[in-house]
Amino acid sequence: IDDGTTITSSETTVIRAENKTIKDWLNAKEDSSVGYKDYNSLSAGASAVDGTGIVNETTITHTTDVNIGKVTINANAAPVTDAEQAQGVSLDDKTALELSAYSNVVSKDYQYIGSGAAIEAAYIDNSNVATSTTNITISDDAKLNAGEVAGAKETTSKSAVVAGEVANVDVKGGKIVISASNEADMYSKTYVDVWGAVNYAGSNNDVTFNSIAKTNVAGDLETANGDILITSGRDVEGNISDMHLTAESDILNGSIIPISTYPKP
Repeated sequence: IDDGTTITSSETTVIRAENKTIKDWLNAKEDSSVGYKDYNSLSAGASAVDGTGIVNETTITHTTDVNIGKVTINANAAPVTDAEQAQGVSLDDKTALELSAYSNVVSKDYQYIGSGAAIEAAYIDNSNVATSTTNITISDDAKLNAGEVAGAKETTSKSAVVAGEVANVDVKGGKIVISASNEADMYSKTYVDVWGAVNYAGSNNDVTFNSIAKTNVAGDLETANGDILITSGRDVEGNISDMHLTAESDILNGSIIPISTYPKP
């Protein structure tokens, strides 16, 4: 948001940047005979050859930024509903201003070699790499304000106003939440299945997630009575980011002679 901008709202203001990539199992089938999904890459044969191999590379890059310049934001939480009030929720428990940057990567793949031939080598080289860089930057000239109790600020408590004990008062409030977070679910499987005369069978399976999440705050932040929550690695609800990475490699040797899995051919 560029310099000179002013944003004023009577209810919640949300400024959010998101990136999401989904590369799920290919043609997912619950009845897959191999216990996973369809192969992204398949090399199979029974003829005598020098070798069989697969090279598969996935690279995902996310850059997700929220940049607040010389900006003034006056925000307020939505009014407390009867149901929320019955649960003990006050106006300042609710979010008036949310600034969030979020990245989510799902990347899954399956590479398979099957050979019953007399071959020199069977090898899979698989790479599944994602990088998420997520930043929130608030300049030193920014002014972020959440809530006020206009007309009753000095004489009336907010709890009394919310409870309806004071009429004709414009009640404003809420908290400020600033969050930068990354999540990932990455799974790669390689399967080398040989049952012929093979000298070498092996695989390299690399699953990597590079995560950088930063909140850089230099401006003025003020609430009437609500909290100011600034987090990196947690979402706007305060939940810790989830990252699940799995690299699974199987080599099944059904050949009649011993085979080597080292060194790489």
